[in-house]
Amino acid sequence: MAQTRPHISTSFSYETLEETLDIKPKGAQLHIGIPKETAFQENRIALTPDAVAVLVSNGQHVVIEHNAGDAAHYRELAGKLAAGTYAACFDQAKMEMANTPAKNTFSQHAGIMGVLSESVPAAQAKQVMQKILNDTSLSQATFYYRFYLNVALRKAGLGDLYYAQLKPWKDMLKMGLTTFAENPDPTRSDCHAWSASPNYDFFATICGIMPAAPGFKKVTIAPALGELKEVNAKMPHPNGEIQVTLKRDGKDKISGEVVLPQQITGNFIWQGKTVPLKGGRQSIKM
Repeated sequence: MAQTRPHISTSFSYETLEETLDIKPKGAQLHIGIPKETAFQENRIALTPDAVAVLVSNGQHVVIEHNAGDAAHYRELAGKLAAGTYAACFDQAKMEMANTPAKNTFSQHAGIMGVLSESVPAAQAKQVMQKILNDTSLSQATFYYRFYLNVALRKAGLGDLYYAQLKPWKDMLKMGLTTFAENPDPTRSDCHAWSASPNYDFFATICGIMPAAPGFKKVTIAPALGELKEVNAKMPHPNGEIQVTLKRDGKDKISGEVVLPQQITGNFIWQGKTVPLKGGRQSIKM
């Protein structure tokens, strides 16, 4: 006997029907432990407060390690403070951060901190930093506070502008100073440690050498040469020495060598492209 194949009509559509079922507890109670996360810069924990509430309301026992999630809590508070500061103090017409909600005084300092704290959205950071550099009506940062200016430039992706900011230090050297002053003359101090930030930024900004993991176990090298065509640097490291020898060819090409201590890894970043680094000597050509 011939078998009749089932026929599925195409004259109407089929849809699944969802149904919520009442599942009775089986009586056995789960004991759930939530430890702190140990991964680098991981501030979250495995369950949200809402998820914990659901488990507890269904008879389960949840134990959370002391202080787990604290970092996420404070990051959330920081985010709220940043959003509130932006709403109260940022002048959209000027593209500048005011010193107070009254918006009657403005300074480089307020804009710098706005970028560093991420009160200023990343999409506006470059434009804000350009205003900070070019609007001379702003209260100006002193030599020592320019440390934060330089960090904000890097954060906004404008590290290549750093070298052009060194004119005050060049002028101090021409004056015969062997240490750096706190402010332009008249100044109370011709030897101010914070004003020596170029000693740091030659490595951190121009050579772009920065730790990428606790204990400097990984490194990121993202040079911002600015007007320079080549750099040659040696930087102390807990495991030895980091060496960077680079030469730029035109605007977009770069070549040279990077030497890392053994067991140290990282990344070399140039023009948005990344090359992995390993311990020992390696050639760079991008």
